[in-house]
Amino acid sequence: MPGPSVKTNPILFQTVVASLLTATLILSACSGGSDSDDGIPNATPATATSSAAGAPEEANIGTGSALVWPGEGYSVVLVHGAIYDAASWSDQAKAIAAHGFAVVAVEHATADDVRAASDYLRRTFGISHVALVGASAGAGPVIDVVRGRSPDEQPEVDLMIILAGSGEVQGIAVPSVLFIAADGDAGAARAAERMMSATSGKTEDLVIVPGSAHAQALFSEPEGEVVLAAILNRLDARRAALGMEP
Repeated sequence: MPGPSVKTNPILFQTVVASLLTATLILSACSGGSDSDDGIPNATPATATSSAAGAPEEANIGTGSALVWPGEGYSVVLVHGAIYDAASWSDQAKAIAAHGFAVVAVEHATADDVRAASDYLRRTFGISHVALVGASAGAGPVIDVVRGRSPDEQPEVDLMIILAGSGEVQGIAVPSVLFIAADGDAGAARAAERMMSATSGKTEDLVIVPGSAHAQALFSEPEGEVVLAAILNRLDARRAALGMEP
């Protein structure tokens, strides 16, 4: 039986909705179209002919064939939920890449493959800072990676975004966090509120949207544009905070 509904935070929702036009324009523009020496599996680089906002290239990263949208400066690793795959992120990855970010969507949602994706971005594009995005079951590997990294590891995990996922985040040290869920997805919404309280404690790091779709299913609903806008806004803000150019 579903738990009690979680009320939408009107201030958060209005703030994110204000950015909806940006995300809509981006989505419209994007509608076309052996082990290493440090113990991380070698990755086969994507070819340089890929357009950042176009079709991705495939690269062998970790234990699977990941999808890569090349870029520079700041990067994003996308980790899908249990019933999805790397290609399920395609529309969102195109929108993120159109903002000038390198993007990797891993095929196998494991902590080892998330680590391998981060290392791939460092080796291939010289990336120094990375954002990890985990949806539903993909939240676990993301949280494991953030928890297990030492402060001097490169690239630095600068941002952790959890979309309708859950995990133990008490004591995690990361410069920025963002937790997103739908109010009708009551368990995920409660988990998002709990994780926000256990990390930053800042209300701006919690986005609860209307609807009941779970995790990546939100992108097929009207609320998906709001979710994407929230993700893009936070990515842009973190890159700007580091003084990086788009």
